[in-house]
Amino acid sequence: MDSKLEKSIMNNPVFILFLATAVVVGSTATVKGALTMSISVLAVLVLSALLLTLLNKVITDDIRFISTVIIVAGTASLVQMLMNAFLPAGYKMVSLYLAVLAVDLSVFANCKDVKNDSTAVALKKSFKTGLYYAVVILVLALFREAFGMGSIYGHALPWLSENTIAVLSTAPGGYMLLAFVMAFCNKGEKSTEKLSTVLTDECTCKCACEKEGE
Repeated sequence: MDSKLEKSIMNNPVFILFLATAVVVGSTATVKGALTMSISVLAVLVLSALLLTLLNKVITDDIRFISTVIIVAGTASLVQMLMNAFLPAGYKMVSLYLAVLAVDLSVFANCKDVKNDSTAVALKKSFKTGLYYAVVILVLALFREAFGMGSIYGHALPWLSENTIAVLSTAPGGYMLLAFVMAFCNKGEKSTEKLSTVLTDECTCKCACEKEGE
């Protein structure tokens, strides 16, 4: 598997770390909600990483945790206010889950990952994490809205609107779909690891045989 694709799927904070699943399920009932949440998470990740790296020299180890909490909570509140001001329709759909970003473990995991990086590297990592997160929840939302409500971005689909799978539009249906996708990705990761082990063993054997022939 291509390394970039593997990183985007296998190391996604939703699939592997199993973080923020309540927010994921709650915001993926519709594509509009997922898009709003994607923008919000991306903004919180990037702003938090930016502030942490800029203040890294003045933040000592004994106050690093509380500093991270304050910075994340502050950026989450700022994003909430901006979304409410400029995207009120989207904000109303996911306002509850935007508030949860202040204590979202996937955001804290990203902050921990970039705390010792330079500002440029931290921003790049945070942007990638936010982008991978966005891809996942947008795909989930597309499936849930299309097959659960028979529409895409609020526009009804002629055939699907008459043959919906209603459970997909509910929270239990969202968790079931997410569980299936996670199981598929985890199986893919194990298959990749097994293939890598087999190829490594074959290369080792080949090298050993060549040495013996010499």
